[in-house]
Amino acid sequence: MTKSKAIIPENPLLVLPTLAVEIGLNEAIILQQMHFWLITSEHFYEGQFWIYNSYSQWQKKNFPFWSVSTIKKTIQNLDLCQNLRSRRNSNESIKRNRT
Repeated sequence: MTKSKAIIPENPLLVLPTLAVEIGLNEAIILQQMHFWLITSEHFYEGQFWIYNSYSQWQKKNFPFWSVSTIKKTIQNLDLCQNLRSRRNSNESIKRNRT
């Protein structure tokens, strides 16, 4: 039997304690996960890399433990604090970390 740092075989979410203290726990988790997806994104538009997901897609693929309304509220908080920029495109929300 091999030992693993994870309790179950699943990709973990990363929580940065300093960031969580600065901007809030939910915001830190979402911002870090968006950063993770941005570094592999091939969607380049207006001089920036973007991630294309609706709020429900974020819930289904990344945050099944939160409601869609919690994800929406948290992303709106990040947008208001200028930690990321959101846009609507073809009825889908597009999320990007601010550089």
